[in-house]
Amino acid sequence: MTGFLMKEYAGDPYRFSAGIDGNQGGAMSEQKLAECISESIKQTLSPTKNYHAKFLEIMSPNQRQFMLFASEIFGVAEDVSVEQSAQKLRLKLNNLGYPLWCYVDAAEDSFKKFLQLLTEIANSKQAVSVSALAERAGQFLTNNPAAFRDLKNFLTAQKGCEIFTDFLKNFEDGIIFDLAEKIGLENPVAECRRRITSGDGIWLHDKETATGDLKKLIVDWKIVAESRKFGIDGKSLSGCVKNWSDYCRFNLKIPADVIGDYYPVLKKFFATLKEICERGEISQSRREFFLSQLDDNAEIIREALSEPLKILREKYSYQLSGLNDEEIDELHSCMPNSSFTDSQGRYHKIVTDLAKKIQGNQLKNELLNLWHEVAGNKSPREWSKEHRTPILAMVPQSEQDNAKKLFVALLMNSPAEKELRFAIEYLKKRPPYLAALKDVQKIEEAFRREIIGDECSALLRDNDEVRDVLEGRISGDAYQWYSNSRVNFVIRKLTENKYYTGEAHDKVTARVMMMSDEDAKKLLIELLDKNYEVGLKLLRES
Repeated sequence: MTGFLMKEYAGDPYRFSAGIDGNQGGAMSEQKLAECISESIKQTLSPTKNYHAKFLEIMSPNQRQFMLFASEIFGVAEDVSVEQSAQKLRLKLNNLGYPLWCYVDAAEDSFKKFLQLLTEIANSKQAVSVSALAERAGQFLTNNPAAFRDLKNFLTAQKGCEIFTDFLKNFEDGIIFDLAEKIGLENPVAECRRRITSGDGIWLHDKETATGDLKKLIVDWKIVAESRKFGIDGKSLSGCVKNWSDYCRFNLKIPADVIGDYYPVLKKFFATLKEICERGEISQSRREFFLSQLDDNAEIIREALSEPLKILREKYSYQLSGLNDEEIDELHSCMPNSSFTDSQGRYHKIVTDLAKKIQGNQLKNELLNLWHEVAGNKSPREWSKEHRTPILAMVPQSEQDNAKKLFVALLMNSPAEKELRFAIEYLKKRPPYLAALKDVQKIEEAFRREIIGDECSALLRDNDEVRDVLEGRISGDAYQWYSNSRVNFVIRKLTENKYYTGEAHDKVTARVMMMSDEDAKKLLIELLDKNYEVGLKLLRES
């Protein structure tokens, strides 16, 4: 019955809509009318929260004319509601790439009011019925039949670019193009368009908003242009900010707070640079200030940026005492890249530690030079390798402890200052054994006495032969042979092998056989006194 009564609404000029916001809607048909009636009845019997009430609309001739305009110029489908047509029109206007205020400003007076209506229709936040605005826009089109052709040629991306370019040429006396040339931008128009059309819904951007955005862009480009005077390149603010950050991290390597204390007039400027390094950007509220500092304090900023070593020397003179310019430069280059944003306390500790390390290197170099003067080589290990003899074999027992301290200081990469100073003073005293380090005869004597030993020297007469065996059997170098149980074991085995495989065993046996009983007994008693194992053997056999 309901369908029968409403059948006259099942086609043109009627439309359906799901509210004034136009989220849903379209042309009415018998099928759509039946669907709307069915949903309404179901909602009455079993209400649901998600139901959207449907409304019947009748499209006036003027609204129809507006829909025709949207269809012919922007390709918006006609079989939709006025509200839905406005939604689709927003997307089409967005594709122009330029806000509608550009077209409104440049249009003939006769078209300005219509284009303003178009702006209001596209703006979903306007608290005005879209149907009423479409009625007024359609009325204009009805009264001006030629407007279709003129507006179709006018509302294009190319025309928008021409209008926007002319606007920029006159904006702030054309400063945008001057700045673009200074910073090397090839297409400033495109950059400005991106700035004012960023985000969704460019139809919402009015001229006042765009003007404000462009003024901010000018400040950004001025910062880029001024920064180039300090060697900070970049074609955009983001690139400029990154280069400022890199410069502070890799070139200054001094806390911003320290530099600010050294140059009080730049305290806030370096605080801003610190913020840039920490955040990777410069806040909008700080840009005008940053620009004014670059302009007003250019000379002192240039001085502060170019002489970080001067600040380092004066602020940390106590820690750097005894370091020359080259060593201070080395210390500065070794500071971590986080130094610019570090606290003064942490930086102070790092400077102190690095200075001590360099001062230690000074002492180490002094010690190495003294050693080379005494021994003619770089280290005790090298001496031992060159002479195939552990250097400690050259040192008398009374000097062993001091010599070991000396050798450790020479061989360690970073010995303590106390150890270095002891080693230097000890070397300066020139202990007598050091003179023997260049005496080949005394080196050979020490090798036989300390490494081969008295017991084995009778059979091991060739020092180099022993050295060859040790180098083949012992891991590590000759420096480690002194007081090495493995070395003693190898030498005894070598002696044993020489004894049994050579003539020694036969000679000793023959000599014993020729002894008198009295002499043999004396020799046996002597062996019993020196080697208890001989006594044990006799006890077992008795």
